[in-house]
Amino acid sequence: GEEVSFTHTPGTVINASYIPVKPHHTPVFYKDENHTEKISVDTPISENITLYLGYEPILYTNTFLDDDGSVIKTESVPYGTVITPPESPTKEATAQYTYTFAGWKGFTEGMVQYETPLAFTAVYTATVNQYTYKFIDDNGEVLKEETVDYGTIITPPEAPVKEATAQY
Repeated sequence: GEEVSFTHTPGTVINASYIPVKPHHTPVFYKDENHTEKISVDTPISENITLYLGYEPILYTNTFLDDDGSVIKTESVPYGTVITPPESPTKEATAQYTYTFAGWKGFTEGMVQYETPLAFTAVYTATVNQYTYKFIDDNGEVLKEETVDYGTIITPPEAPVKEATAQY
C-alpha cells in the first residue's frame, strides 16, 4: 500500500480530494501496512496517525432473469471481469408447448463487465407439442391413426361398414 500523509486539525476528517484516483476502484485507508484494519474517511482524526492507502474494486451487480421477470441469479463483479451466466434454466412445458432454453438476451459468451449494472433475460424457443389420436373399431382394428400439432381439429375416418348378421 501507498503511504499518504495529511496534516489535520484535531477532530476533522480526511480530505478525500488528496487521494490519488485509480479508475474503477474506491480508495480505502488502513491503520496498518498489511491492510487488515480499515478506517473510514469519515472518522474524525484526533491524533497523529499514519494511514496506508489501498483500493478496492467497484462492484457492479448483474441480474439474470427468467422470462417471467423472476430473478435466477445476481452477481457482483468488478470492471473488466468476464461475466459468468448461471446454468441454463428450464421452463415447464404446457399442453401446447415444450420450451428449450435458447440463451440470454443481451449476453454474449466472453462478455466483460463495464461501468454499469446489467440485466439479462432468459430466452426460450417454443415447440408446439404433437399428439397422436386413433380411431379403433369394435374388433380392435385401427381405422385411422394420425399425429398432429396441438389444437388441430380431429377428422374422423369414413364411417366403417359392418356386415349384417342374423341378429343385427
